[in-house]
Amino acid sequence: KSARFGTILNFGDVRVYGLDLGITYTFNKYVNLSVKYSWIGSDITKGNIANDANKDGYVAVDEKSLNTPNNRVIVNLNFQNLCKQKMFVNLSARYLEQYDFYSGNQISTKAGEGKWGRVYGGIGPDGLPRYYEKNFDRGTLGGFTTIDLNAGYKLNDMVSVGMGITNLLNTEQQEFAGSPSIGRLIMFELKVHVPNSKNRQ
Repeated sequence: KSARFGTILNFGDVRVYGLDLGITYTFNKYVNLSVKYSWIGSDITKGNIANDANKDGYVAVDEKSLNTPNNRVIVNLNFQNLCKQKMFVNLSARYLEQYDFYSGNQISTKAGEGKWGRVYGGIGPDGLPRYYEKNFDRGTLGGFTTIDLNAGYKLNDMVSVGMGITNLLNTEQQEFAGSPSIGRLIMFELKVHVPNSKNRQ
Protein backbone atom coordinates (compact mmCIF):
# COMPACT_ATOMS: atom_id res chain seq x y z
CA LYS A 1 0.00 0.00 0.00
CA SER A 2 1.07 3.57 -0.57
CA ALA A 3 0.12 6.80 1.14
CA ARG A 4 -0.40 10.16 -0.49
CA PHE A 5 -0.02 13.46 1.28
CA GLY A 6 -0.76 17.03 0.23
CA THR A 7 0.57 20.24 1.72
CA ILE A 8 0.80 23.94 0.99
CA LEU A 9 4.15 25.19 -0.30
CA ASN A 10 5.74 28.61 0.13
CA PHE A 11 6.62 30.81 -2.83
CA GLY A 12 9.74 32.86 -3.40
CA ASP A 13 8.97 36.38 -4.61
CA VAL A 14 5.39 37.53 -5.12
CA ARG A 15 4.05 41.07 -5.49
CA VAL A 16 0.35 41.66 -4.97
CA TYR A 17 -1.41 44.93 -5.76
CA GLY A 18 -5.01 46.02 -5.85
CA LEU A 19 -7.62 48.73 -5.72
CA ASP A 20 -10.74 49.25 -3.60
CA LEU A 21 -13.35 51.84 -4.53
CA GLY A 22 -16.56 52.61 -2.71
CA ILE A 23 -19.34 55.17 -2.85
CA THR A 24 -22.45 55.70 -0.76
CA TYR A 25 -25.37 57.90 -1.79
CA THR A 26 -28.07 58.88 0.68
CA PHE A 27 -31.36 59.68 -1.03
CA ASN A 28 -33.12 60.68 2.17
CA LYS A 29 -33.37 59.53 5.79
CA TYR A 30 -35.05 56.34 4.61
CA VAL A 31 -32.95 55.12 1.66
CA ASN A 32 -29.23 54.89 0.86
CA LEU A 33 -27.24 52.98 -1.73
CA SER A 34 -23.61 51.89 -1.55
CA VAL A 35 -21.41 50.31 -4.22
CA LYS A 36 -18.01 48.72 -3.61
CA TYR A 37 -15.58 47.50 -6.26
CA SER A 38 -12.36 45.55 -5.63
CA TRP A 39 -9.61 44.62 -8.08
CA ILE A 40 -6.53 42.55 -7.28
CA GLY A 41 -3.56 41.56 -9.41
CA SER A 42 -0.16 39.93 -8.95
CA ASP A 43 3.04 39.19 -10.81
CA ILE A 44 2.78 35.54 -9.74
CA THR A 45 1.02 34.84 -13.04
CA LYS A 46 4.25 35.62 -14.94
CA GLY A 47 5.84 32.35 -13.83
CA ASN A 48 8.98 33.63 -12.12
CA ILE A 49 11.35 30.68 -11.56
CA ALA A 50 11.77 31.90 -7.97
CA ASN A 51 8.20 30.67 -7.45
CA ASP A 52 9.03 27.06 -8.34
CA ALA A 53 7.54 25.95 -5.03
CA ASN A 54 8.25 22.21 -5.35
CA LYS A 55 11.76 22.80 -6.80
CA ASP A 56 11.27 20.57 -9.84
CA GLY A 57 12.79 23.15 -12.19
CA TYR A 58 9.47 24.10 -13.82
CA VAL A 59 6.87 26.71 -12.82
CA ALA A 60 3.60 24.84 -13.32
CA VAL A 61 0.19 26.46 -13.66
CA ASP A 62 -0.64 25.75 -10.01
CA GLU A 63 2.50 27.67 -9.00
CA LYS A 64 1.46 30.81 -10.88
CA SER A 65 -2.23 30.98 -10.01
CA LEU A 66 -3.49 33.92 -7.95
CA ASN A 67 -6.33 31.76 -6.54
CA THR A 68 -8.72 34.67 -6.19
CA PRO A 69 -10.96 36.58 -8.60
CA ASN A 70 -9.49 39.73 -10.12
CA ASN A 71 -12.80 41.58 -9.86
CA ARG A 72 -15.63 41.64 -7.34
CA VAL A 73 -18.55 44.01 -6.77
CA ILE A 74 -20.89 44.49 -3.81
CA VAL A 75 -24.06 46.62 -3.94
CA ASN A 76 -26.11 47.43 -0.83
CA LEU A 77 -29.56 49.04 -0.84
CA ASN A 78 -30.70 50.05 2.64
CA PHE A 79 -34.15 51.08 3.82
CA GLN A 80 -34.25 52.37 7.39
CA ASN A 81 -36.46 54.26 9.81
CA LEU A 82 -39.55 52.64 8.27
CA CYS A 83 -42.88 52.18 10.08
CA LYS A 84 -42.28 54.98 12.58
CA GLN A 85 -38.56 54.14 12.81
CA LYS A 86 -39.26 50.57 13.88
CA MET A 87 -38.28 48.65 10.73
CA PHE A 88 -35.30 48.26 8.39
CA VAL A 89 -34.74 46.27 5.18
CA ASN A 90 -31.39 45.61 3.51
CA LEU A 91 -30.81 44.13 0.04
CA SER A 92 -27.25 43.16 -0.86
CA ALA A 93 -25.93 41.83 -4.18
CA ARG A 94 -22.44 40.33 -4.61
CA TYR A 95 -20.73 39.56 -7.91
CA LEU A 96 -17.65 37.31 -7.96
CA GLU A 97 -15.72 36.88 -11.20
CA GLN A 98 -15.01 33.34 -12.43
CA TYR A 99 -11.47 32.08 -11.72
CA ASP A 100 -9.28 28.97 -11.64
CA PHE A 101 -8.17 27.70 -8.23
CA TYR A 102 -5.34 25.43 -7.06
CA SER A 103 -4.55 24.47 -3.46
CA GLY A 104 -2.53 21.34 -2.71
CA ASN A 105 -4.45 18.49 -4.35
CA GLN A 106 -7.61 20.58 -4.73
CA ILE A 107 -8.24 21.92 -8.22
CA SER A 108 -11.11 23.89 -9.80
CA THR A 109 -10.49 24.97 -13.40
CA LYS A 110 -12.39 25.72 -16.58
CA ALA A 111 -10.17 23.51 -18.75
CA GLY A 112 -10.39 20.43 -16.53
CA GLU A 113 -14.05 20.55 -15.47
CA GLY A 114 -15.57 17.10 -15.06
CA LYS A 115 -12.25 15.24 -15.09
CA TRP A 116 -9.66 14.15 -12.57
CA GLY A 117 -7.22 17.00 -12.02
CA ARG A 118 -3.86 16.84 -13.74
CA VAL A 119 -1.14 19.49 -13.85
CA TYR A 120 1.70 19.45 -16.37
CA GLY A 121 5.06 19.69 -14.58
CA GLY A 122 7.48 20.09 -17.46
CA ILE A 123 9.96 17.51 -18.73
CA GLY A 124 11.28 15.15 -16.09
CA PRO A 125 14.87 13.86 -15.64
CA ASP A 126 14.01 10.90 -17.89
CA GLY A 127 13.15 13.25 -20.76
CA LEU A 128 9.43 12.45 -20.58
CA PRO A 129 6.55 14.80 -19.76
CA ARG A 130 5.83 14.95 -16.04
CA TYR A 131 2.33 15.28 -14.56
CA TYR A 132 1.02 15.82 -11.04
CA GLU A 133 -2.29 14.17 -10.19
CA LYS A 134 -4.92 16.21 -8.34
CA ASN A 135 -8.40 15.59 -6.96
CA PHE A 136 -11.52 15.65 -9.15
CA ASP A 137 -12.02 18.97 -10.95
CA ARG A 138 -15.59 20.31 -10.67
CA GLY A 139 -14.90 23.49 -12.64
CA THR A 140 -14.08 27.09 -11.84
CA LEU A 141 -14.98 28.94 -8.68
CA GLY A 142 -16.87 32.22 -8.69
CA GLY A 143 -18.76 33.33 -11.77
CA PHE A 144 -21.95 34.06 -9.85
CA THR A 145 -24.07 36.87 -8.44
CA THR A 146 -25.89 36.30 -5.16
CA ILE A 147 -28.50 38.41 -3.38
CA ASP A 148 -29.02 38.56 0.38
CA LEU A 149 -32.01 40.00 2.24
CA ASN A 150 -32.11 41.16 5.86
CA ALA A 151 -35.01 42.75 7.69
CA GLY A 152 -35.83 43.65 11.26
CA TYR A 153 -38.69 45.11 13.28
CA LYS A 154 -38.64 46.62 16.74
CA LEU A 155 -41.76 45.51 18.61
CA ASN A 156 -41.05 47.68 21.66
CA ASP A 157 -38.13 48.98 23.70
CA MET A 158 -37.21 45.47 24.79
CA VAL A 159 -38.08 43.10 21.93
CA SER A 160 -37.16 43.04 18.26
CA VAL A 161 -37.44 40.35 15.58
CA GLY A 162 -35.37 39.82 12.47
CA MET A 163 -35.00 37.65 9.41
CA GLY A 164 -32.03 37.01 7.13
CA ILE A 165 -31.94 35.18 3.81
CA THR A 166 -28.56 34.51 2.20
CA ASN A 167 -28.48 33.51 -1.46
CA LEU A 168 -32.09 34.58 -1.89
CA LEU A 169 -32.41 33.25 -5.47
CA ASN A 170 -30.71 29.94 -4.60
CA THR A 171 -27.88 30.56 -7.07
CA GLU A 172 -25.26 27.82 -7.46
CA GLN A 173 -22.51 29.24 -5.24
CA GLN A 174 -19.20 27.35 -5.21
CA GLU A 175 -16.83 29.07 -2.76
CA PHE A 176 -13.99 26.52 -2.42
CA ALA A 177 -12.63 23.58 -4.39
CA GLY A 178 -14.04 20.28 -3.17
CA SER A 179 -16.75 21.89 -1.04
CA PRO A 180 -20.49 21.64 -1.73
CA SER A 181 -22.43 24.41 -3.40
CA ILE A 182 -24.01 26.80 -0.90
CA GLY A 183 -27.76 27.15 -1.36
CA ARG A 184 -30.40 29.41 0.17
CA LEU A 185 -30.22 29.83 3.94
CA ILE A 186 -33.05 31.40 5.98
CA MET A 187 -32.53 32.54 9.58
CA PHE A 188 -34.85 34.12 12.13
CA GLU A 189 -33.89 35.90 15.32
CA LEU A 190 -35.57 37.21 18.42
CA LYS A 191 -33.73 39.80 20.50
CA VAL A 192 -34.70 40.71 24.04
CA HIS A 193 -32.95 43.67 25.65
CA VAL A 194 -33.07 43.69 29.44
CA PRO A 195 -32.16 47.13 30.84
CA ASN A 196 -29.47 47.23 33.50
CA SER A 197 -31.15 47.44 36.91
CA LYS A 198 -28.67 50.14 37.99
CA ASN A 199 -30.11 52.45 35.35
CA ARG A 200 -33.70 52.04 36.50
CA GLN A 201 -35.37 54.81 38.51
